Amino acid sequence: MAADIRGAPARTTTLFRNAPVRNPPAREGVAKLDTGMSTAGGEATGRAGEGAWAGEGGLTLTAEQNVSVDRFLDHAAGAEPSIRAALSLLVARQPGAELVGLDQALKSADSLKRKVATTLFHAPNVSTGEALVRIRDSVRYTACLSADTYSGAVRDIVTRLQSHGFERLDFKNGWGGDGYKGINSIWRDPGSGQVFELQLHTADSFDAKTITHVLYEQVRLPGTSAARRSALDAEQNEVFSRVPVPTDAVDLT
Repeated sequence: MAADIRGAPARTTTLFRNAPVRNPPAREGVAKLDTGMSTAGGEATGRAGEGAWAGEGGLTLTAEQNVSVDRFLDHAAGAEPSIRAALSLLVARQPGAELVGLDQALKSADSLKRKVATTLFHAPNVSTGEALVRIRDSVRYTACLSADTYSGAVRDIVTRLQSHGFERLDFKNGWGGDGYKGINSIWRDPGSGQVFELQLHTADSFDAKTITHVLYEQVRLPGTSAARRSALDAEQNEVFSRVPVPTDAVDLT
């Protein structure tokens, strides 16, 4: 998959109602790492010490790392309502558009900790602070736009965000390649300094992303074998290949 973007569950359109994507067993193709910890609901127990965290696939955070992530999430939670209010007004200007998955606008604690722990697993010399700086979707939104007016709506939203002082940090257009379809943009809120993600989808591309989410999560686990990862990518690509591409969407920058 070209971009690290996933979000809230969607309503499924006719295009994907009978999509043959299977839900793989949680441990299929995943090697278990020996951490010396037992877990219950994402909370770590055992030799790790009180206040530590452990997740699926042997991912762990020490108590100190866990506290740092909680503080990071607290800041995101404080900034989220004002960002949501601004985006809601901009998206409401577009015919047939809506913000979807708002119940998941704030990344869950376990999801954020899994992401930090994955970074630290692959790059043990990286500090917790550096790992947190790399996270740009602790606050995230998805705008579902009409396929008929998609490209014009994207241009208008981007222009208005910038005119309101939001800083554009990244803009990844997945419409022209294999795999993931949609746009993932990263912004900084001028008031709080909070970095957030804004995904720009059609109904079909949003549904495809939601359908493939369980496969995507398997790919991200550090113990997933190369062969299993390749098979999971192929399954995702097959689903996204059926998503219609809106007019001029490939050229959006």
